[in-house]
Amino acid sequence: MRAWIVGAMIGATVAVASNAEAQSALTAERVQLAPYAGYMVFGNLLDGPLGTSVRTADAPLFGAQIGLALTPSLSVVGNVAHSSTSIEAGVPLIGGIELAKSKVWMYDAGLQLGFAAPGARTVPFVQVGGGAMRHGVTVGPVSTSATNFALNAGVGVDVQMGGNVAMRLMAKDYYGKFDFEEAALIDVGGDRTHNFALTAGLKIGF
Repeated sequence: MRAWIVGAMIGATVAVASNAEAQSALTAERVQLAPYAGYMVFGNLLDGPLGTSVRTADAPLFGAQIGLALTPSLSVVGNVAHSSTSIEAGVPLIGGIELAKSKVWMYDAGLQLGFAAPGARTVPFVQVGGGAMRHGVTVGPVSTSATNFALNAGVGVDVQMGGNVAMRLMAKDYYGKFDFEEAALIDVGGDRTHNFALTAGLKIGF
């Protein structure tokens, strides 16, 4: 009986310690900040005849994401990103002809689901959410803007570097439709486009 009591006490102590460790790990990673940089590959805004198009030129991208852990594997995330680029006409054999300068802002929120194996230093994850893409368009002294709703989905991986710091690699797709009427007062039916952000950065847990 005495051995059983001692065994039960040891088991209870281990369980409490394990639970405390798990809670401590969750608390340490309760808030996550992830600044990043990368490259944005934009889709065509409008496809014309004979292979012509109106598109946003591919360009560097900078941004940051903040996450709030609901469980060790599920987080609510918010994101903001910016790219300075241009709107150009795509012409076969000639290439891109710049039509206007453009600054693109992306604001979105969603959920992140991680797939961490016990003791693993590499944690893959997926994200899904929605938000807005805001295109600021400048032609000479005239500036306009257009904001459209965009769905997004992403996949990535966090590679632990030490402590609460990890390297983050991610690919994310923003799917939406540019509003030509708002930007240029022209009622043109544009295309829904996939816009891919390929990024690398850090994930810092607090």
